[in-house]
Amino acid sequence: MTHPFRSYILHLPRVESRRANVQKLQSILPQPAFIFDCVDGRSLSAKTINQVYFRHLLKPYYPFKLNESEIAVFMTYRKIWQTMVQNSVEVALIIEDDTSLDLKAFNIAFDLAMRHISIAGFVRLDVRQPIPPFSILDSMGSCNLLEEQVPSLRMACQVLTMPAAKKFLASSEKFDRPVDSHLQLLHYTQQPIVSLWPTGVTEISSQLGGSTIHRKSRNSSPMHILSRAVKRSLYRRHIRKAIIGRRPPMLKL
Repeated sequence: MTHPFRSYILHLPRVESRRANVQKLQSILPQPAFIFDCVDGRSLSAKTINQVYFRHLLKPYYPFKLNESEIAVFMTYRKIWQTMVQNSVEVALIIEDDTSLDLKAFNIAFDLAMRHISIAGFVRLDVRQPIPPFSILDSMGSCNLLEEQVPSLRMACQVLTMPAAKKFLASSEKFDRPVDSHLQLLHYTQQPIVSLWPTGVTEISSQLGGSTIHRKSRNSSPMHILSRAVKRSLYRRHIRKAIIGRRPPMLKL
């Protein structure tokens, strides 16, 4: 049986501080809305990790080693893409449990996403203002649909089609970087990314006990911090070069 649309709220069951927000999201999101259990990084065995995570798999190489939570997040997204395919969900809205919605702005952004989702395949509802350069593809009220030259790195909320989910699955049987960094490799996934702004979507993890993904490094020396900053800057430069030179054609909506 084909399901035209579903909303999914990504939630780690052991994080009880987010439960009330999850229930609130479930009541206001486009229906039907389901709570989707995340993969727990604490429960991952070395064997499981070694089956999916391989450092320096794709160029440009990602300069940092993933922690268990980052690996679990990627596995969670693969799990939900698989769920879409297995259950024949044509279009899904996926939102993380540490978000808040301004319904007036969100409804405009969602309507604009649904206007173009069949052609775009993947539309991100951004939580931060996109960084130029970008092209404005369409507008509705104050909300703009944008295609950035280099996609930003955020996964708080997105709408995608089943064909896009299949592309992401096919390109990520093994992975070497966080899921948002992987989706940034347009020349590899062959799935364009467009963004909406403003969207009414706000990231509120600091109000819900903090992030469940990243942990502070034990090494906080100035040299270590400087080294990470330099590596991050070089990686961004390499990504820009790779995307601009090999990305799929810009969308024409």
